[in-house]
Amino acid sequence: HATIYSWTTLAEFHGIDQFNLFLKGDIEYYRSDVEGRVAVGGNAKLKAFSIGLKADHNDYNLIVGGKINAGGPGNSEGGQVNNGGIFAGGNIDLQRIGLPEGDIVSKGDVSLKELTVEKGGVRAAGKVDLKNVDVKKDVEASGSVTLTNSTVHGTVHSNSSPSISDPFNFDEVDLASISTDVKNYSGASNGIVSAGGTLLLDCDDISICYFNLTKAEIENAGLFKINAKSNATVVINVDGSSNSTLEIANKGFELSGGIRSTNILYNLYKFNEITMHNIGIPGSILAPGATIDFFEGNMEGILMAKNLIGGSWGNNIRGGQINTPTPVPEPSTTILVVTGCIILFLLFFRKKYLPQEIK
Repeated sequence: HATIYSWTTLAEFHGIDQFNLFLKGDIEYYRSDVEGRVAVGGNAKLKAFSIGLKADHNDYNLIVGGKINAGGPGNSEGGQVNNGGIFAGGNIDLQRIGLPEGDIVSKGDVSLKELTVEKGGVRAAGKVDLKNVDVKKDVEASGSVTLTNSTVHGTVHSNSSPSISDPFNFDEVDLASISTDVKNYSGASNGIVSAGGTLLLDCDDISICYFNLTKAEIENAGLFKINAKSNATVVINVDGSSNSTLEIANKGFELSGGIRSTNILYNLYKFNEITMHNIGIPGSILAPGATIDFFEGNMEGILMAKNLIGGSWGNNIRGGQINTPTPVPEPSTTILVVTGCIILFLLFFRKKYLPQEIK
């Protein structure tokens, strides 16, 4: 008997299943929506964005290992973090950002302009500078606290020692190892039929199917048809060479047989740059070494990559969490000999449009 394993047995996942967007590097993203939680290991630069609209109420729905620069003075530059607070390992610089719930916490300095911390407070290991800001709870800083046309409804503690701890350890997560494990555990590829620009991926197994595609097959296909039962998991491995690029654009996807985007994973390994635009992608993407340029599109799943850039009005990443069930014994032959079944269970959310620029 072979065993079908969950994500957690493939590699140390360390909780990235709680995020809708997980990056080991940086994000520079504009005019876009991420409806779940966001974790960025490097730096974050955001304008005209919304995060966490469909996320659960958490301590933090935006966690950044480096610095955060978000919003701006213009009507179309601000943004919103919903249902949770903001944490950064570096400085935080926010202007015209909506924060309905949660705290703003930094291991560096905090600079806030033209915003209201509706239900939380501010804590910083450095200094705090508030201009036209309303804070409903306490402000605590190891350095100075400067208030300009600002109100703090709680207590101001400058030159104090606020309690600040990292909510997530990015160093523990190795996306490359996870991607390699998925590829190595994959069984024989299931039926692939290509005709007239249509790529048909036909899953004849009720538990898990693997499809091993080339870069050319992905880029040349105009329509992807994925046929699988509702209780099946589909893993699509796309082989890239070191420092190679991939373009996924102007393509259609059609699901049949009951398969849902919650049960589809695209394992895009060894790609350095991936461009995605004019597209709606059903499923999650794992691209550990890639900078993804994503604009004029949406995806239903978890995006796991190195860096993310781009954005456009209505650009949307929707999703929830990965389910990690207990390993289940199964009979062994061909596909079931593999030990890499990924069971993805993401929440579906309706699209939230960002405010348009006032002209």
